[in-house]
Amino acid sequence: MHKLHRPDIEPSGLQIAREKRLQNWESGLEKASIRQALLEMQDSRCAYCEKSLKDSEQHIEHFRKQSEYPKLVFEWSNLFLSCNNLNTCGKYKDRISINIDEVIDPSIDDPEYYLEFDLNGRVFPKSCLTPQERLKAEKTIEAFNLNELHLKTNRKNFLKSFRWITETQDIADSEGLRLYLSSFSIDSYITCLYHYLGLRVNQE
Repeated sequence: MHKLHRPDIEPSGLQIAREKRLQNWESGLEKASIRQALLEMQDSRCAYCEKSLKDSEQHIEHFRKQSEYPKLVFEWSNLFLSCNNLNTCGKYKDRISINIDEVIDPSIDDPEYYLEFDLNGRVFPKSCLTPQERLKAEKTIEAFNLNELHLKTNRKNFLKSFRWITETQDIADSEGLRLYLSSFSIDSYITCLYHYLGLRVNQE
């Protein structure tokens, strides 16, 4: 997970939904513009696990559940695109009981402040956090099941495929490394890779 920069202008599908006074998410909503805006915002990755969504099943995800927050169903700030893995991310979060106010919202909070990865693909709270911040990190990992076995294995194998970069002698500093990485199409797990290489996805 890393910070996602949400455009101020919401997709036309949400504007039309309010104009038509649609009552629920499935009542004739034009979702194409919403999906496209989220794909662009998230660089075609799941908002939570960062799996590539280019060739994967996906769904428009309500960060705050529709059943619990009906007034936010058409709220732009409440929407992300998630993979369809039943054991992680949005699908998993919607099946468990969790206080969503204790969970990192990647369009508001900076997940890289709270979370880091190890070489085995595990994500865990950073050691420098306050007790309250650590709780938020732990609740986020729990909410999206970010240490699910297959997800950890996928991240671990992904990191292995990039270990050769650490042996490249032509890269002298972090900016050079960042520039070098920009020449690759990194479809999945970008935050895990950047942390492994001592970088942040978002520099601010």
